[in-house]
Amino acid sequence: MSPRPAYKFKATPQFWKRFYALPPASTSVVLGPDLRAVFYIQDDTVWTFDIGTHSVYR
Repeated sequence: MSPRPAYKFKATPQFWKRFYALPPASTSVVLGPDLRAVFYIQDDTVWTFDIGTHSVYR
């Protein structure tokens, strides 16, 4: 079994703006069925750039 890669986590300013705009019950580490986090992986870094309802995909 190969070792798991060590990823760094980075978030864009837009992510944090949307994150803190969520209702307080939504800001746990578990995303409910009504929330989506949009991210991409670049090398060893996971970049989150949006969070919200399904509308973040539009």
